[in-house]
Amino acid sequence: MLTATETATAEDELTWHGMTLYGVYDIGVAYLRAGAKVSSSSAAGLNYFINKTAHESLVSIAPNGLSQSSIGLRGKEKIAGDFDFIFKLETGFSPHSFRLTDGLQSYVYNNGVPQNRQHAAGDSSRAGQAFNGPAYFGFSSATYGSLTLGRNNLPDRDAMSQYDPLSGSYAFSILSYSNAAAGIGVTEDGRLNNSVKYAYRYKHVRVSGLFQPGFTQGSPGIAKEIDVGFDQGRWSMDVAWGRKNTAISASPLTAEQMAKGAAPDSLAATISDNSSYLAMTRYKLDHWTLYAGFVDLRYRNPSHPLAVPLQGLGGHWFSVVNNSAYPHTKVMKVYWIGFDHPITAKLDLAAGWYYYSQNAYGVTKCGGAESPQCSGSQTMPAARLDYRINRHFDTYAGAMYSRVSGGMASGYLHRWNVDPMIGVRFRF
Repeated sequence: MLTATETATAEDELTWHGMTLYGVYDIGVAYLRAGAKVSSSSAAGLNYFINKTAHESLVSIAPNGLSQSSIGLRGKEKIAGDFDFIFKLETGFSPHSFRLTDGLQSYVYNNGVPQNRQHAAGDSSRAGQAFNGPAYFGFSSATYGSLTLGRNNLPDRDAMSQYDPLSGSYAFSILSYSNAAAGIGVTEDGRLNNSVKYAYRYKHVRVSGLFQPGFTQGSPGIAKEIDVGFDQGRWSMDVAWGRKNTAISASPLTAEQMAKGAAPDSLAATISDNSSYLAMTRYKLDHWTLYAGFVDLRYRNPSHPLAVPLQGLGGHWFSVVNNSAYPHTKVMKVYWIGFDHPITAKLDLAAGWYYYSQNAYGVTKCGGAESPQCSGSQTMPAARLDYRINRHFDTYAGAMYSRVSGGMASGYLHRWNVDPMIGVRFRF
């Protein structure tokens, strides 16, 4: 029998014949000590973290501070026994321009533009597709698990959202803003087209895996990943391993590349073979939830180089391709710790500290900012308060500090940023 709360929740959903319409709208105002004007198409909207585009202090409308604004339809229909047919179709959009999220297009807008005049931009698996979020169908069973085909989130992307103290916030968590940690090193691969995903749970143990055969637009290489999780009382943990061959990372064209004949509406791509290892844990202690995680990312030159012209996600074209960005294996390590604490039944406090480091992977070892191949680091402490007005509305306030050094600061006009912001989120 449903409880009173469960009954109210069920009646409150927009469900008809097993299909549920759902969505999120998230908007706010932020101050950036070093930033760039808001983007009408990038996933985050603002470069909340210190970024190469950062060139001025500004107060701006701040999209998607806690969540990607999106709308979707999911369904579940009984077939026989405990087998159900399931599907999900979701797309993200900009809450101020109402354009479909298109991270690659945000780079196109910066093609050939001087660094001190660029708008906010960022690579993304959301590239203007009709369904730029998860989009799959499949079958689920309480006994045998679930099997889905289509555009699936990587298993570690799903798991990481449960181990991030800032819950995947664009404004306060690098894990969601960049998504490289949950995309086997590349933001575009956080969710993969034409993939098959299986998830199974037996008592305290969870197992999920994904396979993509490659040879698809924007994702020509094979991808595979497995995640194993464990839940026991107050303690949970997940470990994962993944590999993605011929991964594509996008960037805008420089004025020099355009002068050499690169198409003005195309992009530049860096190609690599990547692998990742993850370990994440969560422990509930009275009214506190403690979090910690570690990711090891490795980038190598591709075993199967790509040539131009190359078509990527969302139909975007690349006219410049780099297959030799990693003379030596690049090792990126990600660490984080944090907590979540409900101060009252409606007010929640969360804080986290995130740290990225990379080795020197160029021909010549170095530790300064003279080259992006030098060793370097990025540190990012953040905190936010979230007040739940009711089931649909919450308002929040927070800030994040980010600083880069060494090779990770190469080409930056500023080395640090802080982004205090307030916002409101509506969910249905």
